[in-house]
Amino acid sequence: MARPRLRALMAGVLPCSSVSPAIRTSTAGLSEALKQAGGRISESKRQQCFRRSLVTAETAVATLLLVESLLLLKSFSRRAGPSELAAVASGGSDR
Repeated sequence: MARPRLRALMAGVLPCSSVSPAIRTSTAGLSEALKQAGGRISESKRQQCFRRSLVTAETAVATLLLVESLLLLKSFSRRAGPSELAAVASGGSDR
């Protein structure tokens, strides 16, 4: 029971880590942010490694969620007949 909750939490938290820098940049103003970062053009090796690991982790979680959603759809299609799937897709119910 804990695994689905953990996956749901990760699906909600990880996109927020990608959105927060965009929000921060948009509020500070792009030209001001570029002026402040002018002296820090290159990152340290530690920062590069951390950033790469975050990108790798986000890509892995996205791939995992995609595969799990496809497997879920496949199991739904096995349990339900084509007419029931069409009713769900159209938003109606035959029952």
